[in-house]
Amino acid sequence: MSSQSANGGRTDTFSWNIDGVDNKDNGGARQSFPAGLANSHFVDMKAPRIMNWSLGVQQKIDSATTLDVAYVGSSAANLSRTLNYNQLPLGTLQRNPGVNANALRPSLGYANINMYVTGSNSIYNAMQMSVKRQMDSYSFKTERGLATFHRAHVFVFSYIYPLPFWVTGSEWYKKALGGWQLSGVTTIQIGLPVNLAINSDTAGIGQTGQRPNVAGDWKEGGGTLLKWFNTGAFSVPAVGTFGNLGRNVVIAPGQSIWDASLQKYFNFNEQWRLQFRAEMYNFPNHISWWGVGNTVGNANFGQITNGADPRTLQLGLRLTF
Repeated sequence: MSSQSANGGRTDTFSWNIDGVDNKDNGGARQSFPAGLANSHFVDMKAPRIMNWSLGVQQKIDSATTLDVAYVGSSAANLSRTLNYNQLPLGTLQRNPGVNANALRPSLGYANINMYVTGSNSIYNAMQMSVKRQMDSYSFKTERGLATFHRAHVFVFSYIYPLPFWVTGSEWYKKALGGWQLSGVTTIQIGLPVNLAINSDTAGIGQTGQRPNVAGDWKEGGGTLLKWFNTGAFSVPAVGTFGNLGRNVVIAPGQSIWDASLQKYFNFNEQWRLQFRAEMYNFPNHISWWGVGNTVGNANFGQITNGADPRTLQLGLRLTF
């Protein structure tokens, strides 16, 4: 098969044989088969049609619980799909081994002709069931949870230890370097509860700070500074409803606080006495994290936001007479 075209007074010729071997043209350049049509449309396109129907029954179980059972159906016609109008008949390539597929197409000169047609349809039938229980924001029973100051475990260790060297003696170095006393308080405790909240008034009560919905394990994948808990387990409730998350469910990081002091008395006589104190707060310089972003949708939601102060040194003199 061959074809000719005029181009500025020059005639170009290209051809191919039924065996699928392309001829040469234009200075020996190999001529490929024409491209396909990827976005053609059928002439008689019909407008899609969708119908929906449902039948439901609601039954009140008690003052706060409602059972809803419904049959829901839908039907759609004239939906769009694509067809290849230049597809080879079944088994053509098996009957013509080694032949280029484009040389055997029904419409020669084209590859695939993908055309949109409106011959598809869909149908949906389902039974949907739900149980809804309204929450009463005035009910103390449903608001039962951990207190805001709750700490499950607290360990406190206090100590006073006189350093056991040069306690007595009249030499100047014993008076200067001996008689020191070390004391301190170490507190290791579990973190405080965190009450999660949302920014918007989804319940429509004229007040923000409502709690979100929880639909997963919030403990999974947490425990880091940037993700203390699984933020994906929480979502904003539907309009006109309260969230199902309880109060003060998430626990913030615990604290490890080490405070110590070193003190000594210098006795000048029976009346005059000078006390020197060196007090160190957080003397190991260990950061204890405690703040957690608690608002769904905020950039810092689920992140650690605050920490204890670094090591602080305080010196003091006290003269008694």
